[in-house]
Amino acid sequence: MTRSRVAALSLFGAGAIAWAAIAFLDRDRSLERPLRSGVLRVAYAVEPPYAYVGADGQVTGESPELARRVIGGLGIPEVRFIQTEFGSLLPGLQAGRYDVVASGMFITPERARVVSFSIPTFRVRQGLLVREGNPRDLHSYRDAVASPEVRVAVVSGSVEET
Repeated sequence: MTRSRVAALSLFGAGAIAWAAIAFLDRDRSLERPLRSGVLRVAYAVEPPYAYVGADGQVTGESPELARRVIGGLGIPEVRFIQTEFGSLLPGLQAGRYDVVASGMFITPERARVVSFSIPTFRVRQGLLVREGNPRDLHSYRDAVASPEVRVAVVSGSVEET
């Protein structure tokens, strides 16, 4: 995909999210505190390419960059990024430790019952990363968990964990 296409898709996504945020401001009170204080607390988990700290020390990635564009349109002057573990993103949001989460996350029915999601801005599918040549002949999660000598690593709190 070309850079101009990625930029166009990002702008479209940012516009859609900004429109959704403005459309729901009268029903959703979650932006009242940041609009009053001028500071939006944005949580992220280090999970490249969705969110990570770049070589310059700044939080970047698909989710934080898109969040910056949307926030810029809301008139909130300061964005404060807060790094946390993936499994703490939604509990922290519910507890009021931050105002928004900017991280790659599957929308599941369980999650949607406790928080409001934006319009999806990025779509991915699950997959297995195996050694070159796939020496254990793994083609699914079922294959991986059926073999006692296979170890599977996943992000804590992720859909893959369950």
